[in-house]
Amino acid sequence: MKKNSLFSLLILSFLVLSCGGADSQTDSATNHNDKMVYQDSALDANSPNHIFNHFVGTSPSGQVISLNEIAANHKYILLDFWASWCGPCRQNNPALVSFYEQYKDKGLGILSISLDKNKEKWLEAIKSDNLNWPNHISDLKGWDSKYAAYFQVKQIPTVILLDSTGKVVYFDASFEEISKLLN
Repeated sequence: MKKNSLFSLLILSFLVLSCGGADSQTDSATNHNDKMVYQDSALDANSPNHIFNHFVGTSPSGQVISLNEIAANHKYILLDFWASWCGPCRQNNPALVSFYEQYKDKGLGILSISLDKNKEKWLEAIKSDNLNWPNHISDLKGWDSKYAAYFQVKQIPTVILLDSTGKVVYFDASFEEISKLLN
C-alpha cells in the first residue's frame, strides 16, 4: 500500500511540475499585439455564470480571431488551454480531436489557446496532433500569457466551456461531463 501511495505521489508531482506553474521554455516571446476587453473582473473567472464578453487573439497566420465571431456561429465554445511541451496536453489531444469530430455539427466550436513560447513547436504540434479546427491563438509568452491570466488558468491542460453569450458553463470539466450537456 505504501509503495502505491508513494508511486502515485511521484507521478502527481511530475505532472504538476511538467505542466503547471513554471514554464521551462527559454525562447523569447513574440508580441502579437492581441487585445482583450475585460468584463466583470471582480468575479471569479472559474465560477459558473461569469461572462467573458469579448477578446481577440492572433492566429498563427496573423488572422484576428474574435470570441464574439466564434460565438455567433456556435452554441458552445470550448476553450482548450495547452502547450506543445506539455506531455499530458499532447496525450489529451487525440481525445479532444475525437470530441470535436463528434460534436462540431451539434454547435461546438473550439478555441485552442497555447501557452507556448516557440511558434515553430506550437505549429508543429497543431499539425502533428491533427488539431484541425480553425481557431488557434497564442501570445507566445508561456505562463506569462495574458490569456492564462484572464481566464485564471493555473495548470494545463484546462478546458473551459462557454455558451454563445460568453458565460462559463463548465470550468475544467471532463469530456464526459460536457457530453451530457451537448447530447
